Amino acid sequence: MRRPEEALIVVHRPAPEGREFLVLERAPDRQGYWHVVAGALEWEEGAAAAAERELLEETGLAASVEDLGGDYAYRLDDEPPEVRARFAPEVEEIKIHAFAAEAPAGWEPELDEEHVGYRWCSVGDAVELLESLGPSRELAMAYASLAAFRLIDDDDEGVLDRFSFETGHDGTQGGTTTIDADFKLSEKFFLRAERDRYDATNLGVVYRFRFK
Repeated sequence: MRRPEEALIVVHRPAPEGREFLVLERAPDRQGYWHVVAGALEWEEGAAAAAERELLEETGLAASVEDLGGDYAYRLDDEPPEVRARFAPEVEEIKIHAFAAEAPAGWEPELDEEHVGYRWCSVGDAVELLESLGPSRELAMAYASLAAFRLIDDDDEGVLDRFSFETGHDGTQGGTTTIDADFKLSEKFFLRAERDRYDATNLGVVYRFRFK
């Protein structure tokens, strides 16, 4: 049985118009979704070591990884039977360790057999591609994307100051708790990822305004 933990690596590189993020397209026989570099931890492997191994295997990039300082998870409920079968019957969710790795300017990945394409994206475009994932995994990937914004800190307000995370505000129908994660894009716009009390997962941009 596979270990119920994964390493997720957000690859970024400098570019003339700002930092770019790498998003990979999986092969059609592997569900065909867009995602960042990711893979399962071996049973005797540390998370950072697994991240560097997956990075090399999936993209050909040999680089050290930066721990993004947060652990996330997605439930197996929405995964197809062939995915759930990889894990022991009692496993209900997969823990994700999030990392980042910087590639040199102009570097391009050498894809393995699991992938058929890739794109270099702005943060907004990367999140849009991740919306094509299944609901539980989409939410986990969104959290990792929000964490990756730590890498963009060009203004007086620190990126971590713009990130807020709340869990346990309410119970859900499935017996878990609600989760809300917001990232401040501007004074009025926020990127939000959430799991609501109906166990639905949502990702989008929120506009906030005040009545005077």
